[in-house]
This record gives sequence, structure tokens and C-alpha cells, in this order.
Amino acid sequence: MTESSDWLMYGPDAAQTSAVGGSGPAETVVVSSLFESERRLSGPVSADGILYFGERGLPDEETYVYAIKANDGSVQWKAAVDSIDAHSLAVVDETLIVVESHDPFDGENAGAVTALNRQTGAERWQTEMSDCILAAPTVVDDTAYVGCHDQTLYAIDVDSGKIKWSYETLGDIFSPPSVANETVYVGGGEYVYAIDADEGTRKWWFKTNDHDLFGGLAGIATRNAIAVADGTAYVGSGDGLLYALDATTGTVDWHFQPTKVNTTSGTPSITSSPAVADGDVYFATAGDELYSVSADSGSEQWSADVPHSGDARPIVTDEMLYLGAGVLRGFDRKTGTEKWQITTVRGAQNPIILDETLYVPANDNTLHTVR
Repeated sequence: MTESSDWLMYGPDAAQTSAVGGSGPAETVVVSSLFESERRLSGPVSADGILYFGERGLPDEETYVYAIKANDGSVQWKAAVDSIDAHSLAVVDETLIVVESHDPFDGENAGAVTALNRQTGAERWQTEMSDCILAAPTVVDDTAYVGCHDQTLYAIDVDSGKIKWSYETLGDIFSPPSVANETVYVGGGEYVYAIDADEGTRKWWFKTNDHDLFGGLAGIATRNAIAVADGTAYVGSGDGLLYALDATTGTVDWHFQPTKVNTTSGTPSITSSPAVADGDVYFATAGDELYSVSADSGSEQWSADVPHSGDARPIVTDEMLYLGAGVLRGFDRKTGTEKWQITTVRGAQNPIILDETLYVPANDNTLHTVR
């Protein structure tokens, strides 16, 4: 597991495992307000004790990316940006990568990837894209991998902003790319793609049986990332299956089908990014259930009823699992027993954990801490 002192990107690692070492709030919890805004906040990222996050607004509204101290919420700087989505930032060395979505009716460019100096907020470069960007960036070494609404995966040089290569998929990309073993994994429409990280050529692709209400817009084409661990890529789909794919060949090792269906689509669509740790896979479903299954065989370990779980992403520590689904909940990750829930933080989503503290944006336009 990644250590929990930094949370550099959505994953929080490039393989998108959503797992960190150490502990977190387990029994009695204390909730505090760290930062308040006039708008909804994106999921934060963090490095060296500084939290970075953005305001989510309409394209014609003035919104900002903020850098604040994690210990007291004091603002270090803010930088004006166009509208951003729920997951829009990544840290690499002294650079903060921001993906922006412009007004699609205002000129020919609808999105951009921007690099800011993470110490000052000053812009280093900006690369305009042909369509909006609704997926978080993933950064490995000197390359930022970004999926775009124009059905294309881009590899962008972190130092210059130049596009190294691009790969066109068969569907819009809403999910953050995963990178492991010099391969980029991403969902586009009904497909999972494995792309050479250096060359941008396809190694393999896999077609799901996605027949959700919204077809390719559900399942893997939502914001759920593909988690890669120990040679296997784990991905949920709108066809109601969690797939374990051989990360080298794309062949199916196993699949798991939840039992409870979503009343709208008729399938238990898996629109949640899975978390993987210590031989277990954790994920939520549109059928309002949270599951733990064996990473090796797909056999069910436990399940729990969780209202409004939908596309909520679980994050796990050594002993606990946290899920922001309407309210924030903490579970014993080995048994599935709910240890606590916080009803005062409504619309909790996209939590991260640093040094045993959860940082949680919520519907009240506030970034909360839970200890």
C-alpha cells in the first residue's frame, strides 16, 4: 500500500488501487470544518502537508484552485481557473496538473490541461483540448495521461505541455487512466483498453457486455477507474459484472455478479471505482450494496447494504474502509461491519486520508476533517 502522508492523484497511486497504509478513524470520530467556499469543492489531492482542490462551477463563473495547509486550513494561494469536475487535479514534483472544462459553446476549444507551480499557483503552461475533460489526470514521471470527451486518451509532457501521443477509443472517456507496468489502462464506451505508456499503441482491448440504461455512458465509461494490482486489472461495468482481467493479455480471469439490481436500469451496474488491498477487492454498486470479494477467485467475502452507494469510491487502510455515499461511513474492512456514520456531513464524497485524518468535501460547500 501507498503511505498515507501524501495523496498525489485520484488513485492515490497511478495504479488506482485506492489503498493506503496506516490507520484511520475507527471508533469515536470528531468532525471539524477546515475550509468553506461558496461552491461545491472537488476531491482534494495533497503533498508535503498542503491540500489542493478546486471549486466546481458553471463555465461562465469565476472559480479557483486553492492551496491550503492541511493542519489549519490557512490559504497559501488561489488561482483562477475555468470550471473543473469532481476529480481534476494531480501533483507531480513541484507541478500541479489541473484539467479544466470550458464552455463548449464559447469558441472551438472546450477543455484544457493546465500546469501550475504548486508553490505559488503561477501558470507554467496550458494545452487546449478539442472537447471537455471529465476525468482526473494520472501522472507518472514526466507524463500526464488524460482521457477526454472527444474519445481520445492523451499523453502530455509535464515539463512543456506538448502532446506526446494520442489514442482514439470507441467511446467517451470519463474515467481516470490507470498506469502500471508501462501500460495505461482506461475505459472508453463499452471497452477496456491497454495502451503502451511510451508509444501510445494498443496492447489489447476487452469488450464488456454493457447493456445498462445508458449503454456506453454507464459502467466503465463513468468515473470509475480501473484498479491494477499483482498483474490483474479490476473493472466494474454497466453490465452488472466486476471483471478481473489479466493485465498482460486482457483475458478474463473471473467475473463477479452482484445480486441486487438497480430499479432504474434493471441491472446491478457497477459504477464505483474498486479498491484493492491485501488480496481483496472492494466496490459499491448501483443496487446500493458494498462488496468485498477475493482478488484471486472473485468469491464473495462479505456485503453490506449502503443507501445511495452508486458511484461512491471506497478507500481502504490497514484495518478500515471509508465510503462517502450520501453520508460518510467507516467499515471494518475484514468483516464489513459498519463502525460509524456521520449524518451531519451530507453529500460526502471523494474523501482522502492523510496521517490518520479524513478530508471530505460535502454538499455544504465545505471541506471537513474527520479524526
